[in-house]
Amino acid sequence: MKITIDDRKIGRVGAVLTKRVKVVEGDLIAIPLNENVVAVGIILHVSKRIRNGIIVGYYNQIFSSVEAISIDEIGGEFVDTPNYTGKQLVTKGPWQLVGHSDELLASATIPELAVVTTIYYKDEIVHHFTNDEHKAYLTLAVEGGGFVENKLRKHFEITK
Repeated sequence: MKITIDDRKIGRVGAVLTKRVKVVEGDLIAIPLNENVVAVGIILHVSKRIRNGIIVGYYNQIFSSVEAISIDEIGGEFVDTPNYTGKQLVTKGPWQLVGHSDELLASATIPELAVVTTIYYKDEIVHHFTNDEHKAYLTLAVEGGGFVENKLRKHFEITK
């Protein structure tokens, strides 16, 4: 599987890449959960409608460090349905950009998220519905970094 960042090919994910601060769809990010545990996510969408909003899917794999992250072990189902978070978590820290994979992006499922009575797919309105129909969709939420980290710690049964 090819992983690229800034048009450079790298053989494996792991080195923290700090040259580029602009995030793009397909970027892989490391989310520290404690001193010895790192989760991995992929940026599925960079919003033009929600300021500084990105949709991230968090993989069901953990690693002992950023350097231990291996592309061969990343993939499969996400821990939870992807939703929005702030891109500053990546561009300004504490999350780290560690690579890019168009292949993982292509294989990911991006959810349709409801806003009041409107369904969005990325930034596009795809449907308006009644309150009864609303119950069938996940509501768009912007999850803060601490919330995401705690959700992942709970999922992986990790203490801070």
